Amino acid sequence: MKARTFAPWVEPYASPLRESREQVIAFGKALPREAWDRPSPLDGWSYKDILAHIGKGNDQVFQKLLRGVIADGRIDTKIFAVDTDGDNARGVEERRDTSAEDLIAELEAAGEEIQELLSQLNPEHQKIEQQDPPFHFEGFLRGVRKENHDMEHFAQLQKAAKS
Repeated sequence: MKARTFAPWVEPYASPLRESREQVIAFGKALPREAWDRPSPLDGWSYKDILAHIGKGNDQVFQKLLRGVIADGRIDTKIFAVDTDGDNARGVEERRDTSAEDLIAELEAAGEEIQELLSQLNPEHQKIEQQDPPFHFEGFLRGVRKENHDMEHFAQLQKAAKS
């Protein structure tokens, strides 16, 4: 990933996201081709489907939120009104025929975009909050870091190497 500079308050969020994404990408590149089509621990999904989900699943909401904050300093909470399970299933189904290599490239591109967006945050963005509906931007970033979606699915992907 490209080296970037972050506002001091952003670095504790950017680093773990970058590191976990790099870990998933490195693992994905090393996993043998035959492992991708095996059934995963997620009902009805192969290991390749998990990869498709990480690269372009409903996590695009994070990028949309960051783009909005950077563009006009506001939070559009309407972007959270999604059918998470349905969106995830549709996104995976749409890319079932995509190669693992192309999905890894998507994953890399999404990770680069997140890092680029985070590098554009400034001290004013740290203070963004609203009352109706209640939303605190830095609190949201804390939640993203704590959840660490990549690592949740990375643990599932690691099972592909063992099966």
